[in-house]
Amino acid sequence: MSAPLVVNVDPANSEVDVVLGTQITITFDQAIDPATIDGSTFSVTGPGQTQILTAGQLIAKEGNTLLSREYIEGTFAFDTDSQGRSVVSFVPVRHFQPNVRYEVLLLGLDASLTINVIANPAGEG
Repeated sequence: MSAPLVVNVDPANSEVDVVLGTQITITFDQAIDPATIDGSTFSVTGPGQTQILTAGQLIAKEGNTLLSREYIEGTFAFDTDSQGRSVVSFVPVRHFQPNVRYEVLLLGLDASLTINVIANPAGEG
C-alpha cells in the first residue's frame, strides 16, 4: 500500500455560489484510519477579523497588511464508498459566510510542522 491520496473534493477547488449550509467532503483513494483525522491534520480557515502588520510595515507606514485567518470549528463524519475508499465530511458548527473564500488544509506525508498526518490503517501517511 501507499500513502492516502485525495481523489475528490466537494465543493470543488475554487467553486463559487456554494450553498451556505454545505459540508466539505473529501474522498481518499483508499481506507484511512479515522483516528488520524482531527483538527491537527484537517483544518478549515476563513478570513479573520484582525489585520496583521509587521514591525517593519509599521515603521515604514506601509498599508499592505494581511488579514488573519479564522479557524473554523466543526465535526467530522466518516463513511466508506462502494469501492472501500474513505469519505470524510467536515460539518462546520455554523454556516459559512457568503462571498468569502475558505481554505482546507490536509496534512499528509510532506507535513513538516507536525508529526500528525492523515494515514491509512497500516500507518502509511
